[in-house]
Amino acid sequence: MDKLDWAFYSQPIVAECKEVLIREELLLREETANCAFFPQKYWESLTKKEYQELHYSIIHQVKTILKKNLTNHYSINLSRNSLISTALITEIKKEWLSFKDRLVIEITEEAPIGSLTIHEQQQVELRLRNHMEELNKLGFTLSLDDIGTGVHSLENVLNMLPYVSELKYSLNNFQKINTLIDLEEFLQAWQHLAQSQGLVFIVEGIETKLEDEWLTKLGIKYKQGFYYGKPQHLQMEGD
Repeated sequence: MDKLDWAFYSQPIVAECKEVLIREELLLREETANCAFFPQKYWESLTKKEYQELHYSIIHQVKTILKKNLTNHYSINLSRNSLISTALITEIKKEWLSFKDRLVIEITEEAPIGSLTIHEQQQVELRLRNHMEELNKLGFTLSLDDIGTGVHSLENVLNMLPYVSELKYSLNNFQKINTLIDLEEFLQAWQHLAQSQGLVFIVEGIETKLEDEWLTKLGIKYKQGFYYGKPQHLQMEGD
């Protein structure tokens, strides 16, 4: 496996308007001469050992970012597969516990690695919820990313609600909705679920002023997307 030439980029998450910064999401990107993108093919080709080693590196790099930027608030994507690993949970507690008030862990909707029986899948879900409960009790803020897609179906989201503080929905899912009325109903259903549980609801993937104004009319307060700022390379020590 060739070494990945990767870096962290950051993108703002805002409230009400572009000027109110809530935090920045840290995004893992592969850098080439012309662009930076998420290394999906590389990610899918990793062995279990390589997958774990990459996550150790991510955990340590995020700690460095938090130590270097003492007043900034961030979020970082971690997959469900990483959070079922007891070793990685131990590393998260060791490296991030003292920064938990400035860091949100966004749980992505990545499907389990490999083919699992129904019983094995149930055991994986139980281990995930146990680890989420453990992090929640320690004071970590957990967010569910890309709700309504993949394994983050309504049923699975409901099972994880006791341990999370935030739900995120991406406008990239719009192509699955037939009409604007259906889309509004879909968004507001998730929004009402979040409000009923006292959770933050964030819509991401916003690219235009029209989308921003439309979401404001729907009462969507927290937003993320190119309209508020494109991902920017985050300078690290030694860069």
